[in-house]
Amino acid sequence: MANLTEKNEWTDGIYQIEKTDPVVGGVEGISNRQAQQLANRTKYLKEQVESLNSGKAESSHTHTIAQVTDLQNTLNSKATNTDLTNAKNSLTTEINKKATKDAFSALHDLMVGIPFPYPLSTVPSGCLAMNGQKFNTSTYPILAKKYPNGVLPDLRGEFIRGWDNGSGVDSGRALLSSQGDAIRNLEGRISGIVTQSGNVLNATGVFKVDPTKFDNIFGSSTKVSDYGDYLGFDASLVVPTAEENRPRNIAFHYICLAA
Repeated sequence: MANLTEKNEWTDGIYQIEKTDPVVGGVEGISNRQAQQLANRTKYLKEQVESLNSGKAESSHTHTIAQVTDLQNTLNSKATNTDLTNAKNSLTTEINKKATKDAFSALHDLMVGIPFPYPLSTVPSGCLAMNGQKFNTSTYPILAKKYPNGVLPDLRGEFIRGWDNGSGVDSGRALLSSQGDAIRNLEGRISGIVTQSGNVLNATGVFKVDPTKFDNIFGSSTKVSDYGDYLGFDASLVVPTAEENRPRNIAFHYICLAA
């Protein structure tokens, strides 16, 4: 009586004996096929286990179990709480950098086209002077969204006024519209002038009856009586005057970011 010769090989499937199979023994007998396959699997698995216990896998493998274990131990030693915390902090830092960059970009885009009072005459890089000039809308697409006509406002010598936006203080104005200078109307009336006597009976509005100051009305020693029915008005005798209406101010150079 002989035993089956076991082979070190893995058989994917185990043969199923059919009802029609003849009973044939021996090395290649169909009755022994199923047992042969199971025996081969058993031998294969046995040698794999023995190779693991001996510290080396099958011949096609180049790393021993000890090496694999050392690698695992190294990985485990690296994955400490400190390392995980450092990795988390690094990731958080990168996320914050990205968020900060996005926030800066949004702020930069918002500031493009807004007038800045600049203290120097030279325009810094990345900016344009607001001199009413045309600009290239392809070169400055963000600026073009705010000034679609491709022209910057001319702010040379101008003041900026808040848009009325329904308040009724400066109604009828559109954004970026210009407005000329003006003052409130000054009115007055003089009546009952007695000619050749210097006697002014009545005055209203911007005129004032003060016989003691007649000599200064024209900035010289001249009385009203010397001019008959003529009476002058000169605001510069009371307030500073110029060719325009203006508040006290300091001159800055208006520029804007361009992008």
